This record gives sequence, C-alpha cells and structure tokens, in this order.
Amino acid sequence: MPTDIVFTGESELQHIAPGRNVMQFDNVPKRGSMGFIVFKDDRPHLLSNMHVLGWSYLPHQHVIIDKPININARPDINSMVNNELRPVAYFRSGVIDHRIDAAIALIPEQLFDLINERHDIFSIQDPLIFPPQPINIPIPVRMLGAVSGFKNSAIVSVTASKTFNYPFGPQTIVSIIALHPCCSQPGDSGSPVYEPESGRIVGIIIGRDQNLQYSFVIPFPTIQTAFDLP
Repeated sequence: MPTDIVFTGESELQHIAPGRNVMQFDNVPKRGSMGFIVFKDDRPHLLSNMHVLGWSYLPHQHVIIDKPININARPDINSMVNNELRPVAYFRSGVIDHRIDAAIALIPEQLFDLINERHDIFSIQDPLIFPPQPINIPIPVRMLGAVSGFKNSAIVSVTASKTFNYPFGPQTIVSIIALHPCCSQPGDSGSPVYEPESGRIVGIIIGRDQNLQYSFVIPFPTIQTAFDLP
C-alpha cells in the first residue's frame, strides 16, 4: 500500500543521545559513550568521562573549567554515524581527581533537533542517592553503552575505590559505585547507568577491573557538585 510515511533509524535523525558513541575530534581508538543530556545555564550539555571528551588534554592537565568556546568553529566533540563523523558538542569543562572522571560539552543550538534525551527509559530529575554504607542486597541496574548496548548488573558497593591509569599517571578514585557482574567493555566509558524499574539515574561508567568482575560508576550527585548542575 502506498504511504507518505518514511521510517528512518535513530542513527540518522537523532545521533546525540545517551548510549551513542562519542569522541574528541576524530579519535576513534579512544571513543566512549554519551552519558546523560544535562543542563547548565539552561543550555543542553553532553555528559561523559573526561578521558573520553578531553583525552588530548590529559598529558598536561586534568582539571579544566569553563574552557572558552568558539561557536563559529566546528565542534570538537563528534560521533561516528554510519561511518561518517558527525558534530555533537563543544568541550566545556572536565575533571579527573580523587572523586571523579567526568566532562561536559555544550551542544550548540543548530544541533538541538538531533538530541534525544531518552526520556522513554530514564529521567535525570530524581537521581538515586546512596548513603556511604554497605549494600546488603544487590540493587538491580541497567547500563546503555555504545559497544555493549543494554546490559543488566547490580550495585554491590557504593564506597568502592579503584586506581585508573591516565596519560598523566595513576589516579585513585574513591567513593564510586561497583557493579557486579561486569557489564562494560572498552568503548562503554561514559555510559549511563540507571534503575530500570523506576528510571532513576545512578551515574556514568568509568571503567572495569582487570579481572572483569566489576564495572565502576561515578555517582551522578558527585557530577552535579563538580559542575554545579541543577
């Protein structure tokens, strides 16, 4: 039957979305995943890891706040869509320290129509907050990664610590969330993690352990504090 409705995949229409691949410039070997779409100064920003959005800065600096943005230049944060590099955002701020590995990038107005915040699966309005105490019963969560897609796991600790190796040297990050079983692969860094039943968000993936038993998450409240997000 003839029709005037054309079905087009999300990869064509809305490539700025949680769980899609993202990288600084054309750095495909170090690409990760888009995290949540967050708002700062009432403008949409992409959230991911600093080691994803700001990889080229890491040999020399690992704390950058409000980097000047030239909106007339091509965005430095991109996504690979159907083997073509597509613009996403401008790097704004990023931090790696003892509590966090995260960065935000400003999405320019001309790309607003390409944003899909994935309200169908989660909301950033009421993030889960955990007191620093043992988890007696694992809490089911779900990750959405650019490599792994949807993966189920469970929170087994909210007071974990892990040392990660960066271009500037090793950094131990504390008070992070441990998930078991391991649900992430290389390329899933920055992926959103949320509670599937309620849609409440937990944070973003930072990495995994060498034995592939655990994935680790930066809690969203830590990110809110670092970047003064509502």
